[in-house]
Formats: sequence, C-alpha cells, structure tokens
Amino acid sequence: MVSVTDLMNDADVTSRDVSALFKVTERTVSYWIRHGLPYYAEERLQLLAGRHQHWRGFKLRAGFIQCSNGDKVTSGQIEMYHWTNRQLLLEVKRNDAVLSKLSRIEKMGTSANEFRASNFVALIKEASNVS
Repeated sequence: MVSVTDLMNDADVTSRDVSALFKVTERTVSYWIRHGLPYYAEERLQLLAGRHQHWRGFKLRAGFIQCSNGDKVTSGQIEMYHWTNRQLLLEVKRNDAVLSKLSRIEKMGTSANEFRASNFVALIKEASNVS
C-alpha cells in the first residue's frame, strides 16, 4: 500500500490543498497521514496521482486528464468523440445506400455512367435522407 504522503507527492498537492479539496481541516489531513485515508479520499488522490488501479498512468487535473503518454484530453474532446463517431456512422449509412442503389441500377443493365445526371442527383438526395 502506498503511503498518504507518497500519494500527495505524486499528485503534486499539499496538506492545505487536500484539506480544501475535501473540505476538512488540516488537522484532519494530519490524522489521515498518520492513520490512513478514508476510502473516498484515497480513490480521489489515486486519480490525481495517476495510481488508481483502473486508471494507471492517467492523472486527473483541473480541466483535463493527462494520459500516460503525456497527452492532455479535455472534456470537450471526449464529448466531440461521441459526436464525430455518430456523424461517421451516418455517413457510412448514406454511402451504403448510394452503393446499394447503384448496384441495383447496374443489375438492370444500365451502367452508372449511362445513368442520366438528373436521376443520379435524385438518387443521392434520396440516399441522403437515410438516417
């Protein structure tokens, strides 16, 4: 088990910082240093220090998470990840619909090159409405 002072050093926090973080007195923090941290404080300090068992190497900082390779990730980047994946999946669906329609046209004996431009535009618009 890691000592409280080691966790505090790795997290780059002082006793005063810890007392402010958990809204306790510095006397309470001194007691924790001598007798051990409560569960919630230990978990949080492990996250700050990059020693949490499920998040080894990742450090929780103000406004970002520092990855084990040194990269910094903000909450906005994490939210954008979900949005970007959703947009990519919608684009894949649209492309699949267009390809499916083109293959049906080619099976009817008409090549995509011979297909009239106005019908092709209508085909793309119709495929774009797929959600």
